[in-house]
Amino acid sequence: QRELESKLIGAKIPGFFPTPPGLVREMVRRAELAKYSQIILEPSAGIGSIADEIAKYPQHMLHACELNNDLREILTKRGHKLVGADFLEYEPERLYSDGAVMFAGYDRILMNPPFENHADIQHVRHAYSMLAPEGILVVILSEHSFFANHRADVEFMEWLSEVGGTSEKLPPGTFQSSQRPTGVNTRLVEVR
Repeated sequence: QRELESKLIGAKIPGFFPTPPGLVREMVRRAELAKYSQIILEPSAGIGSIADEIAKYPQHMLHACELNNDLREILTKRGHKLVGADFLEYEPERLYSDGAVMFAGYDRILMNPPFENHADIQHVRHAYSMLAPEGILVVILSEHSFFANHRADVEFMEWLSEVGGTSEKLPPGTFQSSQRPTGVNTRLVEVR
């Protein structure tokens, strides 16, 4: 596993900026993981920064998606269940293998999606479509959509307001402690 991770040093992987540990813990706190079993999705799992923290709660069933093959291999070695590659093409099956229990959606979705070309807002809206009626979505987004006047940004902000989403601007430099540091300004968004 360390050999796989060392191959990532200097590798160009679009949108790959692992979530810093303190921010992961805050996301998990806000997701209010219950004591009873929940089905949780991490749609852009990377090397498992968020998924590893969720896995500390073994009563939950965790599903992950990851597009990059090298990162998928790391996730598999870490024991995470991959249910898809390209999250924007992923549609969960609505029946369990016994064919009897309907899947109403994910109880919790925690994510740090790629930001390039509005991918983050596309990921959020797709994730929301998979959220269970009482579900909670906790996501890190680029600050860009909160001040830009592009049509996609304006429509996203209107949608976020309609679904009752809240956002909190994260301190500048939050991702400087990431394994792949970046100075991009970010927000923590919650949708219930």
